[in-house]
Amino acid sequence: MRVTEILDRFLEAGRDAPLSGLLYDLVDAIPEGSRKRARIASLVDESRADWQLLLGCDRGHLLLLSGGRSARVMALARHWKSVTAAVSTPADARALRRIAGDLDLDNVAGVVLDSCRRLPFPDASFDAVCWSEWHDVEDDDGPTPARDLLPPLIAETRRVLRPEGQVYLGLRNRCPLQTRPGRTVTPGVMPDTAIRWLAHADLALHGLYARERSGEDERETVSLRDAGSVRTHLAHCRGRRRHLPHWLYRLTVPEFAVVAGRDARRPSRLDGLLAAARDCVGALGDDWSVSSPKVNHKGKLTVALTHKGHLRWLMKIPLQPATAAGQKNGHAIQTALLRDLSPDDPLRSLLPARLEFFDHEGMTVYLEAGCPGRPWSEFGPRTPTVADSGLAGILRRLLDIAPPACGLPEPPDTLDRKIKRLSGILVLRAPELAGVYSALTDRLVEASLGRPARLRKGDFTLSNVFVADGRITGLIDWDDSEVSRLPLATFADFIFSWLWQRQGQGRSRSLALLVGNRLEELPAELGVQATLERFEASPADLATAALASWLDHADQELIHPVFRYTPERVEALLLNPCRVLSSMGLPD
Repeated sequence: MRVTEILDRFLEAGRDAPLSGLLYDLVDAIPEGSRKRARIASLVDESRADWQLLLGCDRGHLLLLSGGRSARVMALARHWKSVTAAVSTPADARALRRIAGDLDLDNVAGVVLDSCRRLPFPDASFDAVCWSEWHDVEDDDGPTPARDLLPPLIAETRRVLRPEGQVYLGLRNRCPLQTRPGRTVTPGVMPDTAIRWLAHADLALHGLYARERSGEDERETVSLRDAGSVRTHLAHCRGRRRHLPHWLYRLTVPEFAVVAGRDARRPSRLDGLLAAARDCVGALGDDWSVSSPKVNHKGKLTVALTHKGHLRWLMKIPLQPATAAGQKNGHAIQTALLRDLSPDDPLRSLLPARLEFFDHEGMTVYLEAGCPGRPWSEFGPRTPTVADSGLAGILRRLLDIAPPACGLPEPPDTLDRKIKRLSGILVLRAPELAGVYSALTDRLVEASLGRPARLRKGDFTLSNVFVADGRITGLIDWDDSEVSRLPLATFADFIFSWLWQRQGQGRSRSLALLVGNRLEELPAELGVQATLERFEASPADLATAALASWLDHADQELIHPVFRYTPERVEALLLNPCRVLSSMGLPD
């Protein structure tokens, strides 16, 4: 059964039910397979509309010829005057209207196309026409391979495009580099072929980009017209790809994107953002280089600004409202700390020396200066130990800072909100674990009562802790920092990160070690017992803090729709830890 038919059935069966509830049933109904995660992402992941930053036309009227009922349409609608999405069936159009209504968006329209060979729109109707997904098309003449559809579609695109408009094509390569023996190559289009089709339609090439998938949830955009951008990308590749010459890399990228228009090239929105950021921090001249933009499913686009090969600035652009709120919060915290801490405060020297936060054409730009040293996660066997690094002193200093000192409120319901959000997921997936989950969360609530709220740095992982000569020299990535009433929660965050990044241990086993008071099984380099003595804390305090850290991490991951609707994520982050703790019994 096609995904569109599954969606149609569920929408009809639950006409009056909340859409968020129907999505759980829909995801369960999608057949298992290697593309299940991609199908979920196409339904709920807004960050996949990041390609719109490659366009430089006015944000007026947009025609989207693929991915017509997914969350990317809603993400586009927040930045364009209107979005017309081509859909396959009336059920798709109804789904589009329903989702837009839930989000209070009135600038979205769905149009059922009988054939993409003739678009039912007047000449010069749109400021941009985009094809962002590769798939075959069903019409009155039967299935049409996407490759055969493109030449007439490009001609139609030029007709409905305004003189200053642009077209974006996201395509699969006909000749991708084989990375695994026996892998099936999906028929596609070579970059030079797509460029030739555009030229035949009298459309000038504005940009050519590789769309790389560099991780499970990360995508990178590499300009194929910039040899320096390609060299920088290949330098970080593994295996035989890093040795490819520029021309061969261009021929073999798995996916690529083409931007073209009827007039001369205009700077893209991404070009404008990068230029504004470089001007803001003075990153000008040939000695400075800019990395290829990377986007993850959490809706954050990141770019590194380097000077003579050394990281100097990290640029972040939020692509989702929740991500923007988190970065705004992190910027407020760091700004207040840099303003209010005394010159000799040890925490001051660990913060980025300079922060910038500004809006550019409706997009938020966050810039954080690099720290000396290198991330703790990059060290080999001779890693610095916790006892010598100064970590205990840093944790103590964070605990001394009351939230009002860094512009944070003291919300009494922060923990309660997380507990309820995760409880809703758990009840749907494994209702038999509701009892043990309730007992665990009751313990957390009880331990928090009467304690003062203190600053807690978000995402305290080894990747965000910089070390030089065995001492901590910097802390980066303060997004989602908050308050906590459990003083050892940040130390528990660090322990989990150590066990995961250096030992390869999963969340469930690590949680069992800490909650089960099996501290003697932890690596000696962590110096757990000495740290507890420094804080005059007991193993029971660390066990409770570990529960809080586990809950926070699960909430941060699963609150994002792509992860929340992926069964293996829910199992690993929420259900399996509950089962492990249930099997060992709750400690006193």
